[in-house]
Amino acid sequence: SFPTRRSSDLPWRDARLVWGGGAKRIEIKSPYQFSTNSWKSRSTSRVFSNLEWRPAESWVINGGASLENDSVVGWLFDPRFSVSYHVMPNHTVRLIASRAHRTPSMYEAFGDVQKTAMGTNQLVDRAYLAAPGIQAERIDSLEFGYLGEFKAINASLDLRAFREKIPNRIQ
Repeated sequence: SFPTRRSSDLPWRDARLVWGGGAKRIEIKSPYQFSTNSWKSRSTSRVFSNLEWRPAESWVINGGASLENDSVVGWLFDPRFSVSYHVMPNHTVRLIASRAHRTPSMYEAFGDVQKTAMGTNQLVDRAYLAAPGIQAERIDSLEFGYLGEFKAINASLDLRAFREKIPNRIQ
């Protein structure tokens, strides 16, 4: 005979999953900021997912990611992983590792601010010119934290120690 399992013994009974997606398109026309009367555009599409699992009463494991395609910088993958331990009711310590990206603004990607002599097209100064092939900033983060909820006095305390690295900051 085969052993039987109750639905309460299944690992997904203690798990929650969320997923979704989105898309957007931006169009902008600004002769001053782009030195052209042409429209500038950007399209972005994204999917994401997050899974939370409670392997035991005091533990919560969380993993998620997003995948994005941006017409200016291409494909971006942003993972996140965390582990939380409830030391006692209302007191939790956590460890989180994540990567995120900040895509350049339309101005950072396409900007071209030119100053010309009055009544002519003669270039006098260029206040800003976007770097060709600009990439998204990458932010890597590692965090250790504590969350204490003190319901008797209607207060909470959220302490975090973290390290962030941005190796390619847009300047």
